[in-house]
Amino acid sequence: MQRFTFILFCISCVLLLAVGLVCLQSQFNGVYWIPSSSTLRRKGNDLLSPSSNHHPNVTVLDRIYNPPTEIPIGAFVLEEYKLIFVTIPKVACTEWKRMFMRMTENPHWCNEDINVHYPEINHVPYLSQYSIEEATAMMISPEWTKAVFVREPKERVLSAFLDKAVYEKSFFKTKCCRNLKDDHAKQDCIRDMTSFPSFLHYVTNYPTECWNPHWEAQTSKIDSKWWPYFNFIGYHHNLQQDAKRLLSQLISSRDGMNAWDKLGSTGWGEGDGCENRSGAFLQTNTATHQQKSGEKMKQYYEAETETLVEKYWEKDWTQAELQFPPVKLYTTF
Repeated sequence: MQRFTFILFCISCVLLLAVGLVCLQSQFNGVYWIPSSSTLRRKGNDLLSPSSNHHPNVTVLDRIYNPPTEIPIGAFVLEEYKLIFVTIPKVACTEWKRMFMRMTENPHWCNEDINVHYPEINHVPYLSQYSIEEATAMMISPEWTKAVFVREPKERVLSAFLDKAVYEKSFFKTKCCRNLKDDHAKQDCIRDMTSFPSFLHYVTNYPTECWNPHWEAQTSKIDSKWWPYFNFIGYHHNLQQDAKRLLSQLISSRDGMNAWDKLGSTGWGEGDGCENRSGAFLQTNTATHQQKSGEKMKQYYEAETETLVEKYWEKDWTQAELQFPPVKLYTTF
């Protein structure tokens, strides 16, 4: 009898050890288990009643939660509309932040003299202000819209060059050239920074010294495990129509109105005041750094630089969820 009891005890220990190893492995893989009956709550409001036991887990290392940027705000969260939105530099991100300020009733949303990129100015909530559990619940919930707008990569890279190296020369000088350790390379970078081939040379050959979110791959802004959860992807070449489509499906939990009718259809464009403006959201991109780079592609690209961009930013084209319009400026054999 004692021998039989001892055998049962050993079997139990082995089973417990196996379960523990499975749980530990799940944590390392970014996956964790929640009982199907559990419901995450915050301030008395249901965020989610999980419909699946296995799903990705938000971690403090996730790009959408804690990005390695100068202003580490990650994804924006608008609870009233159940929206999580990742802004991407050079894809109307300034205008989207103004829209979010308006949606959260920030009276300074139309003040063009302020820098809306700083969280202490825009006051729009972002994902890392929530706990890991709350952030995970929102990210996996089908009731929440997870949205991002992207841009054809060649056009976006050129836009970054025109804005941050030609128009705003001090930016590229500070963010790239002055970071180079070799003095000759540093001098050459500063001397030639308004040259598109030179810009591409330093960005691609000095990825650490010259890293910046304005020209990094768009797909890097969202962790690979989260891309399948983004259920709305808008495109820069169809900017206003896609913005209207997104805002029209966002319903306020306070008054039942959709965001387009309430805030997108009027109040934008040129003119005095804010609400009195008659333009629709993104009817005119009022960002001061708009460079119309799409119209200048053939002016700046050569066959060699086009091939370089296709190679270095390849991940933007190969991301399964993204479908960019085909752009081929030069035929190579």
